[in-house]
Amino acid sequence: MKVIVVEPTGMCAGVRRAIVQAEKVAREHGFSLGPVVHNPGVVQRLEQAGLRQISLSEIEKGATLLIRSHGAAPNVYQAAIEKGVKIIDATCPHVLRLQKETRHAIAAGMDVVIVGDRHHPEIEAVLAHAGGIPFVVQTPADLDVIPIKAEVAVLAQTTTSPILWQTVVECLQAQGRKVKPIETICRATQERQQATYELAREADIMVVVGGNNSANTRNLADICRSVGTPTYQVEGALELQSDWFIGIELVGVAAGASTPEWNIKEVVVAMENMENKALGEQETVVGEDPQQETITVPNLKRGQVVEGKVVSVDAEGVGVDIGHKSEAYIAKNELSNDPERSPLDVCQVGETVVAVVLRIDSKEDKVLLSRRRALEEQGMKDLATARDTGRILQGKILEAVKGGVMVEVLGVKTFMPASHVDLRYVPDLASYVGQTISIVVKEIEEARRRVVVSRKEALEKKTEEIKSKTWDSLVVGSLRDGTVQRLTDFGAFVDLGGIDGLVHVSEIAWQRVNHPSEALTEGQAVRVKVLGVDREKGRVSLSIKQGEGDPWNKLTEKFTPGSVVPGKIVRTASFGAFVEIAPGIEGLVHISQLSHERVERTEDAVKPGDEVTVKILSIVPAEHRVSLSIKEAVDRPRTERTERPDKGERRDRGEKRGRDDRNQSYREESKVTLGDKFGDLLKDQKS
Repeated sequence: MKVIVVEPTGMCAGVRRAIVQAEKVAREHGFSLGPVVHNPGVVQRLEQAGLRQISLSEIEKGATLLIRSHGAAPNVYQAAIEKGVKIIDATCPHVLRLQKETRHAIAAGMDVVIVGDRHHPEIEAVLAHAGGIPFVVQTPADLDVIPIKAEVAVLAQTTTSPILWQTVVECLQAQGRKVKPIETICRATQERQQATYELAREADIMVVVGGNNSANTRNLADICRSVGTPTYQVEGALELQSDWFIGIELVGVAAGASTPEWNIKEVVVAMENMENKALGEQETVVGEDPQQETITVPNLKRGQVVEGKVVSVDAEGVGVDIGHKSEAYIAKNELSNDPERSPLDVCQVGETVVAVVLRIDSKEDKVLLSRRRALEEQGMKDLATARDTGRILQGKILEAVKGGVMVEVLGVKTFMPASHVDLRYVPDLASYVGQTISIVVKEIEEARRRVVVSRKEALEKKTEEIKSKTWDSLVVGSLRDGTVQRLTDFGAFVDLGGIDGLVHVSEIAWQRVNHPSEALTEGQAVRVKVLGVDREKGRVSLSIKQGEGDPWNKLTEKFTPGSVVPGKIVRTASFGAFVEIAPGIEGLVHISQLSHERVERTEDAVKPGDEVTVKILSIVPAEHRVSLSIKEAVDRPRTERTERPDKGERRDRGEKRGRDDRNQSYREESKVTLGDKFGDLLKDQKS
């Protein structure tokens, strides 16, 4: 058996740099917020050297904190500085570039799509630096549920497959989007993936060495499987099984970027030592015909994990070829924990499945397998990791039982107490059956294989994460999209993403609004401008009208002096009437411009609500002023001019109206010039 190790392999430069810095912090008995890299062996060695993992709240003043290679959120740096903690930043340079390019794309006004795992610490840090704005997709299918409106920049987690990233770019282009591809995948990762792909096409089997929680290790395993090569992912030599190598001529070995050289060498040496042992465990089976060819097959034992290809599927189960002389079969109840799922929904002919050997029936010449139990074995490991890291998982509610519901998560049947199904009391648990939900793992009893999960805590965690990201992203003067949550007499509350901001009634629209319900409805999507942010008091001031833009800025595009337009009387004053000619645009018709005949009182000619036709006399957008005329919009009647009253009558009338009218005019909410006010009097004097 020949063993070939992919080149390049072992730790990349960024990880090696992080390990050197971690060793320095370990000598100072410092701390890290989680594993420095996703490799259990490396993490264990660093812990033995003195590097401890704790939460930021536990770190005391003067301690040394290592920022791991995946990076950290801005609030982590800020909290550490406020505590007087010494920071050693081991963030990978490629991760720093991803953070920088993401911020630049957002500042340029583009939508941002990042191809990667949103629950990976690298992406969580990037989202924190970008205010939670980017969309994160793991497959092209995820693009169907995200609203992309503007030009879109497409980036990638540093360990993402270049093929997947390119596919997402092409899908967006096919949708007619204007796409700006920004390649942020680590070049060393790309070279490693390409070399792995080429070796997998030649090898009989592939062994990928690296941590189960390492994204780049999983990507390498997926690349190997994509070419149809049997692939096994291991963290160390103890996970190797001798029957993998029986009859194998060429074994390919690949390793994730966080896997140290000693880990790879340990696995390779163990494989070479297994070869002779595996050959000794072979079994020779001779058929009834003496001329029949001798067949060599591996021994099988109960509880052994095997991999095979589906050769048949029916309503009762699945036939699997595992390279054994006997037929292998998985019954329906051993395919999954969901009794409603048909074998036809679970497996397809040609698909590769992993299963546990339940029983070898020599009489019926059949090997009975369980896919469900194989999933449970791996699922229990993944659930333990999720419990320790606080990761949110997806699960399907299978049935309502006494005190709660049963939820399938990662192939494991778990229990959720009724009090943890939702944020509030749920009277009918059966209504949740069949739903796919988010959960967190609360506790695991290994001896009883009992797992307790909570949707309530997942919802609370998501809500707090959303609120935190929203607060971090709020900037005075910025524009945001929101949803009207509720209306009050003094304004409207708008949801910005877990946080409600207040739009005062005076900031709802450019035209007069007496009550928010006149312009808004609950659930309505709105664009708002952030006027003020007070995180300590939990207050955000918003403006809808400023978010939409000042209509006066575009007034001259729609109206010109001399044009005749329809309008509506909105209110009257002693000196004239205000007419709305467009939403948010009111102009003044001076009392002298109401009619060709003299008007003593504005209310004698018009009243609020009247539909009128007006002529635009002048427009001054900078002063929010439009002068209008009703009499200029209609022809002068062919009648004799009404005889003017003598001076005494005018003087008496002026004395009667004078002072009260002037005081009233100052109280009106409009900019009125002296010409508007005394125009006719000046004309009379000139005459």
